[in-house]
Amino acid sequence: MDDAFSSMVAMIARVGKILSLSNGQKELLLNAQNVLDFSFDVSLSKGLTVLQGCRVQANNACGPFSGGVLFHPLLDISDMRAMAFWNTLSCAVANIPFGGASGGVQIDLALYSQTDVEKVSRAFMQTLGDAVGASTDVLCPGVNTTPKIMSWLLDEFEQQHKRKEPGAVVGKPLEKVGSQLSESALAQGGVFLLQELAPVLLIKKESTVAIQGFGNVGRVVAELLDKLHYKIVALSDGQGAIYNPEGLDVGLVVEHAKKTGSVHDFLGARNMGSQELLALPIGLLVFTGADPQVTSQNVLLINAQVVLELAQCVLSFEADQALSERGIVVLPDILASAGGCIVSYLEWYQNMHRQVWTQERVSRELQTLITQAIRAVSAVKEKHDCDYRTAASVLGIQRVLEAEAVREKK
Repeated sequence: MDDAFSSMVAMIARVGKILSLSNGQKELLLNAQNVLDFSFDVSLSKGLTVLQGCRVQANNACGPFSGGVLFHPLLDISDMRAMAFWNTLSCAVANIPFGGASGGVQIDLALYSQTDVEKVSRAFMQTLGDAVGASTDVLCPGVNTTPKIMSWLLDEFEQQHKRKEPGAVVGKPLEKVGSQLSESALAQGGVFLLQELAPVLLIKKESTVAIQGFGNVGRVVAELLDKLHYKIVALSDGQGAIYNPEGLDVGLVVEHAKKTGSVHDFLGARNMGSQELLALPIGLLVFTGADPQVTSQNVLLINAQVVLELAQCVLSFEADQALSERGIVVLPDILASAGGCIVSYLEWYQNMHRQVWTQERVSRELQTLITQAIRAVSAVKEKHDCDYRTAASVLGIQRVLEAEAVREKK
């Protein structure tokens, strides 16, 4: 998805004009500090297999690199450069002492056994070696990396380095010194964002909602919004979408999806295509799927009042512009997905200080930091009379460059 990298370049150019950035500052933002692009051998059940892996470390002026580990068949270095950049800005917007990184393995996990996935996870960590660690680069959960995979990564790290360092990897199970809310952080952060901005965006609890993607994030968002009495009228997954204008019973859809593996064919709803879901006249459209969904080719389909981007790089730069021109408000990934960065940081903080927090405390800290981020972005938005994505990018870039200036003085 070259759109992700081109969107990054376009946004740096836009912010460069707003903030009058020098060529040197723009080059610093465009170029990652470290790029690890490698292949590694691993002995799997089908024999010796060569896999491609990478880790892009964008910037650590604000703190240790941090970012997701992705296991995906279409993973490539260009995507990771963009995601590492956006992770850097997302952490800066959230005002947490992390920099940004991203990386993973080009692999389709559906083709491998659990034993093979463990071997791949451990081999990937072995290859990363000293490039990662609690004070260097914190590995966070990403696409297809479960708490179990994160625990294997940590175990391999500690074996290789012959020391206990739980903060090197976050997104771990609770029994492996993980954190409360780790698996629901993205969804919960997005809902806190909506609650804070609802009066401004005129989103009411009876507003209709469609959610693209019904994996962990999409399911949790649906459950949380359902509890807040929003009307969920459409849901989709890789097999298609379902729609009921009177509202879906989210609990029953979850049960149906567990039994059948999909939301499709849910009794009491009409099956529809994923593109049809985009065109529904609704109050809120939530994107949670892992792959890009909206480009200049299909952006005119969208007929929502507000778009919430809870997955990275869903909208191409052109699509984002088109929505803004039509008056559709986009709550961008850099802000909307900050909940994931924040709870990763909170887990790291607990590990570094040998603490264990309750779910209530983690939720409280998450809401506080998200609220502060929203208010800071809103202030920048008003100052520069721009959209939320541009405002968040301006704020994030300002904070990164301020941290760089402090580093240069030392």
